[in-house]
Amino acid sequence: MPNLARAQYWTIIALSSIAFLLSLAWIGIESSDYFVDPYNLEPFVVAFASFVPIVTLFWPFKPKHRSTRMKDTLTVNGSITRTAEMGEGESLFIITLSPNSSTSAHIRFSDPSIRGSYVTPESRFSDIKNAAAYHATDIDKTANRGDIVVMKNRFNNYCLFSITKIIEHNNNRNADEWVLNYVIDPKGGVNFS
Repeated sequence: MPNLARAQYWTIIALSSIAFLLSLAWIGIESSDYFVDPYNLEPFVVAFASFVPIVTLFWPFKPKHRSTRMKDTLTVNGSITRTAEMGEGESLFIITLSPNSSTSAHIRFSDPSIRGSYVTPESRFSDIKNAAAYHATDIDKTANRGDIVVMKNRFNNYCLFSITKIIEHNNNRNADEWVLNYVIDPKGGVNFS
């Protein structure tokens, strides 16, 4: 299925099929000697077929799974723990942070259920329309402040998180703090727009 909401996908398939059947009826009527000009289907078929791309470009309905997403902001204090737990149950993602620079952090995926991750060039969670499209690897990552990291676990759930703030403690580098925003779709959805 392409990068569309399920209802949008099936609506486009249905409208395209109806447009195709109307065009076949139009060809049949035009080639038949039984019907003469009173059954002019041309404007109807063209108008209906033109409606399909409009539905593709503008989808007026919002995804229903948006309300079931888990969202939160958490602070990880390096002097206490470097581990961040996002989500719960089958939607649990555990990472370990360590200082890299004043604008980035090194991320180690300490949870064995995490199957892969990817640092995206997007700047907002809503820009991720298909989290499965990213080539996720299981190697550790370095993310800058504001980068979005996409993670997938063994239950095929996706988590997006971003480091929004890095608080440095100059006297003790191990006491840095990181503020994270995350969003998880516990139903396995890949569209975060």
